[in-house]
Amino acid sequence: VDTTIVPYLDEAGKPVEYVAIRTDISRRKSYEVALKSAETRLKRQNRALRDLVMRDHSDINTLEEIVQFYTETIAHALNAQRVGLWLYNDDHTRFESADLYDLQQQRHVQARSFVIAENSEFFATLEREQLMSVSDMASAPELEHLNNATLEPHRVGALLGASIYAGKTAIGLLLVEQLNSGREWTLDEENFVTSISDLLSAIMETINRNRVESALRMIAQAAPTSGTIFEELVFQISKGVGAAFVAIGHLNADRSRVNTLGAWYENSIISNFSYEVGDQVTDEIMVRQFNIKEEPEEFAIQMAAGVRFRARSYLSVPIVDRAHKVVGVIVVMSRVTIQNIDLASSMLQLCATRAAAELERNEAAERLKSIVESMSDFIWETDAHGRVVYCSDRVKSILGYAPGELIGRHFSEFATEDGVGDKGQGFIRMVMSGRVIRNFELWVMTKGNTRVCLLCNAAPIYDEEGRILGYRGINSDITQRKESEMRTRLLATAIDQS
Repeated sequence: VDTTIVPYLDEAGKPVEYVAIRTDISRRKSYEVALKSAETRLKRQNRALRDLVMRDHSDINTLEEIVQFYTETIAHALNAQRVGLWLYNDDHTRFESADLYDLQQQRHVQARSFVIAENSEFFATLEREQLMSVSDMASAPELEHLNNATLEPHRVGALLGASIYAGKTAIGLLLVEQLNSGREWTLDEENFVTSISDLLSAIMETINRNRVESALRMIAQAAPTSGTIFEELVFQISKGVGAAFVAIGHLNADRSRVNTLGAWYENSIISNFSYEVGDQVTDEIMVRQFNIKEEPEEFAIQMAAGVRFRARSYLSVPIVDRAHKVVGVIVVMSRVTIQNIDLASSMLQLCATRAAAELERNEAAERLKSIVESMSDFIWETDAHGRVVYCSDRVKSILGYAPGELIGRHFSEFATEDGVGDKGQGFIRMVMSGRVIRNFELWVMTKGNTRVCLLCNAAPIYDEEGRILGYRGINSDITQRKESEMRTRLLATAIDQS
């Protein structure tokens, strides 16, 4: 109850009586408590996302290298008793535990596997909907077997589950468990788990890509010095097979044409082109096997309008994605009979796998970019001299600058304007000293000459010899919060003075 006491004064200005006005503010207080709780949750989640996104994933080769960091971070962010990651076994009959973190015990524990046939309805629902939110396990009949056989011995009362994908294929699941009682999962918690599953999916694709690249080092020992990886691959194939023409192509959306990604002819890279599916060379690409054709005399094959390649033999191998769908083709044509078919077959199969991985990597990069751009914060990176080399698109909605307007500019240009120099100089000193920056509040000027307050978190980037190459960080707009705090302080001061 909020009480206000108002005095009634006589002609001499002395109080003769008092009137107390009482207002029921229970609903307002409940709303304030709920708002504060939501703000606390979002802070934990944003902090966890920043930790996960800013972790260097470039040299990851196995999931075991990071999975414990992920499950532990998620458990603390959601205050969930158990968080686990399970992956399909080789024959897709079981989900095997990759890691399970117990928040109460503060340690990683062993977990039993899931037999897919015994829990088919649960896994089918999860794969179809990608996210399953269960606030009370006892009231979910489709989870009865899963609950009784797998979760009940651990007293799981509520569950958040999300599928993990590699490309378009489900490869595992992330489970967040509340023990002993039910729990109403909030929308922000569900969105957080979905974002983490998307990030894990992108990481799984990175791991698979790294494995493929390791196997292909025998073909392409170094990254291409110019051009694209597809151009490097056609060059390597031409050298290994001794072919006059090599092309790696990607099927278009309606699968009627092939658009080349890299093409080699007569000792040089040629411009990319497209050709129709169904001619003499490409009518077999839908067959998922190695194809070879040889003729005793040379024959001409038209691959593009006005361009004809004459060859005695050709090889083709489809490019197949992880969903076992043909997405492209590698075509090799030679003026002479190819001598070592087994070697050529192995080389093309490896290169087809590499090409598929590169296509998936490009798609994964786009998905990861969309995750970053969907965040309310913006991510940035500078070189060793403090010049901006990267900034996510979200910066435009916060500072008014397009990313391209910031590239090449020194960050001090934004941290020292309009009388905020002392704070800005403190930020600059921290960066130049190579310190990790955590929750640093900095007022800066936008392109429209308005002030915004940023919550800065950043870490230095080092080379192999420990030299700082630059900084990578993430900034959150906390202007509304800071202005609200200022208004609260002013109100409190006014009340004290009255």
